[in-house]
Amino acid sequence: MSVYSYDNQIKQGFITTDNGERIGLSGEFVFKGNEVQSIRNFTSLCIRIPCAVNGVSKEFFNSIYKGGSVLVVSETGVGKTTFIRDFCKNLSNQANVVLIDERNEIAGKNQFFYFDVGENTDVLTYSTKSYGFNQAIRTLNPTYIVTDELMTEDDVNGVNFAISCGVNVIATIHSDSVNRLKSKKYFERLLSEKCFSYYLLLKNQNAKRTIDVYNHELRFICSI
Repeated sequence: MSVYSYDNQIKQGFITTDNGERIGLSGEFVFKGNEVQSIRNFTSLCIRIPCAVNGVSKEFFNSIYKGGSVLVVSETGVGKTTFIRDFCKNLSNQANVVLIDERNEIAGKNQFFYFDVGENTDVLTYSTKSYGFNQAIRTLNPTYIVTDELMTEDDVNGVNFAISCGVNVIATIHSDSVNRLKSKKYFERLLSEKCFSYYLLLKNQNAKRTIDVYNHELRFICSI
């Protein structure tokens, strides 16, 4: 496959391979107005290799989760995507799930899906979140919508739209604490309307992953 077939991804600063590896790009960004036209003279790559960890969400799913929307919070590289991939598979055993896989790194679709995201999961590969939330609710009858990395106002609006339609959302966001979410642009509405039933803060401490669980009011429940 030629570099030209990845043009849209390159403009966003990354390439995703068929097995879900994401390659971040550094180099000279060429802008026209506020939009990136291309990247040239590449100087370095950051390769993110995904992995499936079966059962990583099991304790929360079996012992704590009682339904509703969940936001998984952590710094980069702690395992948000790995967690929601496993959580998606668990949900799919009992309900209709739509996975909005914007960068093809959760399911890793080539001819087939590289990762197991559940038999009852419909996957929207390379769909934007803004399109995916609308498409899923109008045509795919989901009980849950799973997606990664809320970043923009459109992402937040999509979450709010889904929840207002009675669909639960499982998503991730970058932050080093749940309290710091209050300062994130566009996010105040989701907090004030208590859209998420659970906030999960993933942490790596002494080479061990822990999960702090908070309720819809950001009150601490427990660590697992």
